[in-house]
Amino acid sequence: MQIRLPIGDNATAILEVAQDRLVAAYTGHSDAAESAGALLRAAVTNPLGYPPLNQAIVPGDRVTIAIDPELPQLAALINELLSDLLDSGCKASDLTVLVARSEQRDELLAAWPDAWRRDLQLLVHDPDDETTHAYLAATRDGRPIYLQRGISDADVFLPIGVQRLETALDYRGIHGGWFPAFSNLEEQMRHQSPGNIEWQAHRRRRQQETEEAAWLLGVRLVVQVLPGPGGSVAGAWCGDADEVSRAAGAACRKLWLQEVDRAADLIVAVIDSPAAEQSWGQIARALAMASAAVAEDGTIVLWTELSADPGPALKSLGDIEASEDEQRLALLKQRSADATAAKVIADSLDRGCVFLRSRLEDSVVEEIGLAPLHDPKELQRLVDRAASCLVIGSAQHAAVQLKQPVEVP
Repeated sequence: MQIRLPIGDNATAILEVAQDRLVAAYTGHSDAAESAGALLRAAVTNPLGYPPLNQAIVPGDRVTIAIDPELPQLAALINELLSDLLDSGCKASDLTVLVARSEQRDELLAAWPDAWRRDLQLLVHDPDDETTHAYLAATRDGRPIYLQRGISDADVFLPIGVQRLETALDYRGIHGGWFPAFSNLEEQMRHQSPGNIEWQAHRRRRQQETEEAAWLLGVRLVVQVLPGPGGSVAGAWCGDADEVSRAAGAACRKLWLQEVDRAADLIVAVIDSPAAEQSWGQIARALAMASAAVAEDGTIVLWTELSADPGPALKSLGDIEASEDEQRLALLKQRSADATAAKVIADSLDRGCVFLRSRLEDSVVEEIGLAPLHDPKELQRLVDRAASCLVIGSAQHAAVQLKQPVEVP
């Protein structure tokens, strides 16, 4: 069977896998025939369990839009949303757009007309700048919640998030796209702690904290986007948070949750988001997914265009002075943004070999314990040697689960 792999600059390579050794090849699909802007326009025109935006938001309301750090088709979606708000009578000076990354700000500014660049407020959240934060309330555990001041000052807070599978490594529910992304550094580091994947109780608590922050702020109106393959948009929903969560969650499971008959000796996990947007967070999500379906002592290939340098936690994986137990303990105490990725990689390397095809230097890849992979020919040799192979496209979104055997009475 022939499988196409992205190799950068909109080019593809052909991977050949013998049919009798192919467990499955899922490269992503989407039934959405409309553009991202058209999908969002339809969503805000007919919200779920909520009046249309031109009734819910009235002229004079100060509106703050908070954008998920991984929102695909950023400019197309946000430009459509802003146009709808302006057409309904909102003034540009009453609109604030919050982003978590400077790259998002630059992309929006490049796509905005001069009037928007002049009158709209576009802010990049700095979790370390306490002067831009406002106290919301304390959680039931007594932890203070701080949010970007633009959120607390708004009459209407409208988050636009990315729908993820409930089994995703960093899933925190319908509000996970804005909290803790627009909170303070301390809160962000707690949510990025490797302990959240080591212990299920910690992970559940982080999701509860996210829901509690939304409840304390009174967030009911949300926009949620379902990512499609190759950085596309497969769906969009607007309205009451609970109803949007149900509708978007069901569509996400239908699109991205796949069952396979058996584990594979070799898994090729392809990350196909635009190269500039690929991150170690996506690597961790894809690797955790692949680890659930790889056979014992199997091999995982992460096929990416990653160019982001590893942070301190990832670099610590190459510390050959530390014993295994010491290294694991140190990882669990890490509070850097790449700590979760480091924990996932360390766990995966305990079970088998992990190759990484990226734009990084070999020495950087090897320093964190991964084996560098360079081109489709090298990958083809791995495929030819494997007894079984599973190919997962858009691995930053997908999940694979093994079919449960049917019990015979």
